[in-house]
Amino acid sequence: MNNSKVRIPKEIAPDVFALAAQLYAQENQDYCLEEIMQAGAEVQIPPEVIQQAIQQIQAKQIRDRDRQRSLKLILTQYSSVKHFFLLSVSSAPLWFVKKIDFDKEF
Repeated sequence: MNNSKVRIPKEIAPDVFALAAQLYAQENQDYCLEEIMQAGAEVQIPPEVIQQAIQQIQAKQIRDRDRQRSLKLILTQYSSVKHFFLLSVSSAPLWFVKKIDFDKEF
């Protein structure tokens, strides 16, 4: 079948373009600095402002990653302490029971 004769109903055309744009964005997720600068120039954004934005976003990503790592470390340490405490508490009554002399009259 010839592609030029395939007709797309106008009702679904916006959905087709939206999905096509999404698929294209998924395939082309990275941009080189030159592409970003060129796109910025087309809308009159100075290169130094784009560079500043890139640096701020990268710094935020680093802070977020470090914060996530710190949180994981804290949770891991808390979990270890909690397990140690639970083991200590759960074994304490057994230790106490072993020390009781049940033959002795009270």
